[in-house]
Amino acid sequence: MVIISGLSISWGGLFAQQSVIYGSNAEEGRYPWMATLTTTGLASNHCGATLIADRWVITAAHCTYNIDTSAMEVILNPYLQENPQPYADTIKVDKVIVHPRGFGTANDSLYADIALLRLNRPSSIRPIQLAVLGDASWYEVDSFPTQVLGWGFVDTLFGSTDTLQLGRPVMISKARCQDLYSTVSTPLKDWEICAGHLDSSQPEGAAFGDSGGPLLVERNGSLLQVGIVARGRGAFTTIRRPGIFTQVEEFVAWIDSVTNGALVPIIDAQPTRLQVDIQVLPLEIALTWNREARHQRQVMIIDLTGRVLLRQAIEPLASVTQLDISNLSKGFYILKILEDGSQLSRNWVQR
Repeated sequence: MVIISGLSISWGGLFAQQSVIYGSNAEEGRYPWMATLTTTGLASNHCGATLIADRWVITAAHCTYNIDTSAMEVILNPYLQENPQPYADTIKVDKVIVHPRGFGTANDSLYADIALLRLNRPSSIRPIQLAVLGDASWYEVDSFPTQVLGWGFVDTLFGSTDTLQLGRPVMISKARCQDLYSTVSTPLKDWEICAGHLDSSQPEGAAFGDSGGPLLVERNGSLLQVGIVARGRGAFTTIRRPGIFTQVEEFVAWIDSVTNGALVPIIDAQPTRLQVDIQVLPLEIALTWNREARHQRQVMIIDLTGRVLLRQAIEPLASVTQLDISNLSKGFYILKILEDGSQLSRNWVQR
């Protein structure tokens, strides 16, 4: 079953994902482009969405099923879903454009769960950037850190909250996710990606209450949206059934055509002013610099909890730097480069 605004639609045993399970309260004001969809006559808001241009919002196609466009509104930057703060921006929807393959059912092998909503006036809120790099290999690997946002069920006892929730699932590679979903009626499609946890008793991720919301990754210190919450097996992300997301990179050409080129024009989020070649070796990280340091330069390796594991000063004339990582366990780390106290680069590295 899929629950959309209180309506039930069969999806071959797969559930729409609609909220963050085992997450925590998101930082207020950190995600202004986050939106909730509301429809006149319905008891509650029914889906998440994101602002991708001043008059365009992206969401899941199933969030628009059988809903009168004239009754739809988007609430941007609400933080509290049912009682938005005064700074939240409520805008009516004047057009819904579902992807040409979004009119089928989830059982359809061509079904694409993505739709665009045109707002009846521009928003002054800065949109989220979509991942449009054309190469997803940098994040589409097992255990790459992600973020998911939403409201609704927060645990397996169907607890809920009015406050925007942030979950931190990790990416599950397509090959592994295809295997996990190979025995269900609707296997993973080529334009879908997965995130969840395979080794946790409380797997953070999408759950019942957040369809249409974003799956995010971080690149050079900025958030990029790589997915749209679409579906999963059961009401919650589980160890054996991660959440399934529509991969936005697969639809950038369509989005650009529909919005008439209105997307944020930056292709890569805040490219580094400093060019450095990063080579991860079995026992060290080798950094090759493209220029001498103007001031004192420092390199830090930080784990996912924010703990600094290594801090190393760099000689101004150095062209190559080696960082000893022999004592680090396998996993993802943040490599941060500073010059005279200012951050020049922030990258993910995997040992």
